[in-house]
Amino acid sequence: MNTLPYSHTNSTKFGVLSLNFIPSFYMNAISPALTGWENVLYQYDCCVEDEEIWALVRGSEAIPHFGNLYQSLVLNRLASLFLELTGLKEDDVNIFVFINGFDTHFCINGIAVNDESMFQDTVKMFKKLQRHKQRMQKKMH
Repeated sequence: MNTLPYSHTNSTKFGVLSLNFIPSFYMNAISPALTGWENVLYQYDCCVEDEEIWALVRGSEAIPHFGNLYQSLVLNRLASLFLELTGLKEDDVNIFVFINGFDTHFCINGIAVNDESMFQDTVKMFKKLQRHKQRMQKKMH
């Protein structure tokens, strides 16, 4: 009799194997903020395409973590979008990207950016800082 709490188990020559490990394994495979990051990219029509992921997978020697690959593509695109929208260069701002499954982060100058509104607010703030900086430079000349 199966006493495990899972309904999907198979008996093997090694004992009982739970087939229910896959959902629990993937439960913590991506950041809860991923949907917010994807929504930003969707707004600007620059979503990551399936073919981009498969191109990376085909080039991998070992089996990659698909969640991390996808999050890497999303966050790199998000960083590029931020720089494009603000007119900043990489050296002008500290964009921190850390990718490790559930523990994945995207920060701009120490500010965690996890959704559309935070991204838009951060873009507005940096544009305002850019305008202020330009006015100050004009005054000095």
